[in-house]
Formats: sequence, structure tokens, C-alpha cells
Amino acid sequence: MFSAGHCYTVMFTYAFLNADLEEIEYIWPPDGVVLDVSSDVFQLKKALNGLKQAPRAWYEKIDTKLKQMGFMSMVNESCLYYRVFRGSLFFIAFYVNDLIMCGLLESNDDVKKHLCNKYKMKDFGCIHRILGCEVLYDEYAGTYSIIQTKYVKEICTYLTVVPLSVPL
Repeated sequence: MFSAGHCYTVMFTYAFLNADLEEIEYIWPPDGVVLDVSSDVFQLKKALNGLKQAPRAWYEKIDTKLKQMGFMSMVNESCLYYRVFRGSLFFIAFYVNDLIMCGLLESNDDVKKHLCNKYKMKDFGCIHRILGCEVLYDEYAGTYSIIQTKYVKEICTYLTVVPLSVPL
């Protein structure tokens, strides 16, 4: 049985740096960085933004942690997790470095406590925005709505799309 709760968001700071690389990767030093004579590249120990392996390595790391905490991932959507916590269902939707957590406040606090012990995170509290869209909560109805107006306007501005009236 799903007990009504709220949705909360957290963001992992430097998410990809939490992931270990399985492959050996090298990078050229940035301009201005002088290396000693015996080497001309750096060997990476952690994933960085821009590496093809970084998202997969980070996903495997956070997937392992969530499963250690008792979460199970959905069969058809591997970035959606759930668990029963003290008789209530709790959900996590995971997207790159953002988590949307839905359930009772007590469950939310438990999850954040465990994740904060392992990773640096920013807590944004109740959800108001996700992936460029506004999220509104109707307390009376107990429902959430996603509003894309601001996102669409930002995209149109970026693409310099101008509204025109077209005679029919």
C-alpha cells in the first residue's frame, strides 16, 4: 500500500568523480601545467565529465549503493528504484546526478542520511523544478503537475524562434 507523501530532490555534487574507472585512461595536461620530464600525460583514477565511460561508471556505483540500502530497480526502467520502509513504499527516480525521492518524510530523511555519509549532495527540499520544468504541488488534491511553459520559452529563445500568425 502506498502511503501519500511528498517528492523531494537532491543533487550529487561532482557525481562522476565518485565513480572509479575500470579501464586505464590518460589525459594530456591542461595548458600551463608543467609535468616532470619522465611523464607527459596524467592517468585518471576517477571518472570525469566528458568521458564516454563516466555515466556508466557512476550509474554502477549509485546502483550498488541503492541496492545495499534495500532498494530494487524496476525491470523496465533501471533508473527507477523502490523499497518498503516501515510499511510504506518509497520511490527514487535517478537521472545523472539528480534524485527525485517520493514517499514519507521519515523515509526521505533515512535515505538522505545514508547517501550523505557516502557522497556530497545538495538538498533542494520539496520538488519545484526538474529537468528544466516547473513542478507544482496541489495540497488540496494531493497531486503534482509538471509545467513546461518556462522550459519551452527558454528553448524558443535559444533557437531564436519567433511566433508568427499564419493565415488559414
